[in-house]
Amino acid sequence: MITLGNKLSAIKTLREVMENLTDAISADDADTLNAQFVLFNKGFVLQKDEHNRYNIAQAKALYERCRNIVKKEYSAKFLSSMALQSMLEESD
Repeated sequence: MITLGNKLSAIKTLREVMENLTDAISADDADTLNAQFVLFNKGFVLQKDEHNRYNIAQAKALYERCRNIVKKEYSAKFLSSMALQSMLEESD
């Protein structure tokens, strides 16, 4: 099971790679991106286009989907911890 901490770490790695992309994705960057994307969903894999290149738009779309997953999970975890804290304060 992939934890929120693993996903936060993956997002950090993804962000670093995405910031350095220009007009093409190298095979090494694609491997790094795919290794991180798969932590969010096994179907999140960069595919080569008809010109045998990795599509930057696809990478950006997958990155955004991963960011949204982390945002939702982080928000849920935060709200859960706030609710628990409130319950504990009420029981004192």
